[in-house]
Amino acid sequence: MPHAVKAVKLRKVYSDGTVGNEEINLEVSEGEFFSLLGPNGAGKTTFVRMVSTELLPTSGELVVLGYDAVKEPMPIRRRIGVVPQGGLPVFNLTVFDHVYYFARLKGLPKAEARSKAFKALDELDLKEYRDRLVGSLSGGLMKRVLIATAIAHEPELLLLDEPTTGLDPAVRRKLWNYLTQLKKRGTTIIMTTHYVEEAENLSDRVAIINRGRVIMCDTVESLIMKSKYPYRVVLRGRRGLDDLIPEVQRLGVYYETGSNNIVIRMKDLDEEALVKLLRLAKAKRVDIFLSSTSLEDVYLEVVGGQDGAA
Repeated sequence: MPHAVKAVKLRKVYSDGTVGNEEINLEVSEGEFFSLLGPNGAGKTTFVRMVSTELLPTSGELVVLGYDAVKEPMPIRRRIGVVPQGGLPVFNLTVFDHVYYFARLKGLPKAEARSKAFKALDELDLKEYRDRLVGSLSGGLMKRVLIATAIAHEPELLLLDEPTTGLDPAVRRKLWNYLTQLKKRGTTIIMTTHYVEEAENLSDRVAIINRGRVIMCDTVESLIMKSKYPYRVVLRGRRGLDDLIPEVQRLGVYYETGSNNIVIRMKDLDEEALVKLLRLAKAKRVDIFLSSTSLEDVYLEVVGGQDGAA
């Protein structure tokens, strides 16, 4: 499958000496939903800004939609949509005018820009607000205006830098559904996020980045299987489970305790240990659940919750 984005030994050092990205090697296929996970300052935004041609790399190669991002930025800019981190819309435009005028800036003729602006507003449930000033809207609606603006010209590549930060859960879910439909139509999406659940639910592949470097990159399922403990068993009861801890310790497994649960982490599906745990749960009348490790567990293993350097 052709690459929408290909980065080879991509490096960015800011004027003050801060390293934003350190030899990033990534390939994003056309039509893929690709997420970047990492702590604050890990280098996610730096990478997205270089892909959007807003920043020039210090060294390395970056090809976006078949064009050299350094030598041929203009054709890239016409073919992408960008929702920047912390980006704000133009407050004194109406919702319709905001989407329409930016579509015109992308080179669309008046009639086409008008029809596609209406289409984008419809898809993001913004029709009833089209004559409202953007500055009068809530934060969630403003974010939807930014996304409508970014997709009105039907970009081949959509870059989303933490698009759901500050949104309530219901609005986040609506946005997830829309992005899923957009991906099905063939749009390549690169998203940065702090929400591990978001990356796990939406992405074809996820890259975990920290201190300017890609630590891991694969499908969610493959990342989980690379975890130190790919499986987990949860014992859950209505009361404290302190009396179960000695029994669990005798199994020689790694475990963590909570207020009403014990989480046992396993390297493989040890049948003998599982049978003993099932019998223990039955004898003590507690619930037992078997599942794969979550992407959040993998993320915490490799990043450890520490902020990045850049």
